[in-house]
Amino acid sequence: MSNQRDPRYDILFEPVKIGPVTAPNRFYQVPHCNGMGRMFPDSMIEMRGMKAEGGWGIVTTEQCDFHPTGDVQPFTETSMWDDGDLPYLAAMVDAVHEHGSLAGIELVHNGQDSGCLYSREVPIGPEHRPITWHQHPIQARAMSLGDIRDYRRWHRKAVLRARQAGFDNVNLDLMYGLPNQSMDQWRQTLDALAELAPEHISLYALTLEEGTPMHRWAEEGKIPEPDPDLAADMYLYARESLASAGYHHYEISNWSLPGRACEHNVVYWENGPYLGVGPGAHSRLGDYRFWTILSPRDYNNKAAAWADAGVMPVNELVEDALQAVPTLEGWEHLSQEITCSETMFLGLRLLDGLRLSKASARAGVDLAKKFQAPIQECIQLGLLEQDGDCLKLTKPAYLIANQAFTRFLE
Repeated sequence: MSNQRDPRYDILFEPVKIGPVTAPNRFYQVPHCNGMGRMFPDSMIEMRGMKAEGGWGIVTTEQCDFHPTGDVQPFTETSMWDDGDLPYLAAMVDAVHEHGSLAGIELVHNGQDSGCLYSREVPIGPEHRPITWHQHPIQARAMSLGDIRDYRRWHRKAVLRARQAGFDNVNLDLMYGLPNQSMDQWRQTLDALAELAPEHISLYALTLEEGTPMHRWAEEGKIPEPDPDLAADMYLYARESLASAGYHHYEISNWSLPGRACEHNVVYWENGPYLGVGPGAHSRLGDYRFWTILSPRDYNNKAAAWADAGVMPVNELVEDALQAVPTLEGWEHLSQEITCSETMFLGLRLLDGLRLSKASARAGVDLAKKFQAPIQECIQLGLLEQDGDCLKLTKPAYLIANQAFTRFLE
């Protein structure tokens, strides 16, 4: 049996430049908990260093609580509560860097999932209700405006400490159009954001989904309905503010410093292939989209039985091959029609534009010819503009992009 690597997988082992830093390969260890964290920092440091030594290009912490009110004990995780947490997190960064890998951190606050059994703080969240992760009779209290101000301050300090510890890449996600959020508050938020200078920023407008507490509160009149006009003004101000701070607006909801676009998500927007591994993971390969069993216990049991039975290599991705994989929950066959439509509306989310020749090669169809009518209609309506081979949204269409996207689904 040959130990030589299949050349189809060479791309996984190629270095990836991410702005001023370079990952040695495409193996990214997502944030995951290991039961060590702040309680057993030496073990956590050794384990993360071992991952880097073993070949992972990017090694990330488990979720890292940024304030004692987010303590999830009895589950043991890392924390960034104050400067006292810096030494062991910086040592983890050093252990990862020693083997040429990049170090990542996931800063979180678990709100009403937090029992605070270690910190003994009172959990906080959007409303008064029992906490969700424990059998203990612990009640979370609803956050006040003062709590929200404190929350922003805690998060900001945690980001600065992550920088101080030496983590390589910082991404911040924000929401706008929140109940009772004013334009002045949004300006202050973006000013504070620019001061932190994260490599990547994602901004999302609030939408109220049926079945969620906020949707129910709005129906009951406890909070105001989202104001789409104010949300649009916030979006336009963000574009102007972040551009002046040196950020490139490369996707409808995403900004980055030069060279720091999220390469992982760009694969999705270009409708490229991707493989997800583990419970609840989704993949898109060949002509199929498929997903695995959600339960970690069921997934592990089926994977172990599959391994014991002897896993046969898959030479061609067809339905019979998918049926033979016991860890899969389901799959969807992607017709050429679906592939073409998704390639168009996903690719047009990238604001530098969709290269029709490149996209056509991926889809196996001349997209300019297939969608000639909707392309011309969108151009006439001022939703799209075309420069040679490049088709892209017009700036006024950023806020109403779905009006263009839906035309490629008809």
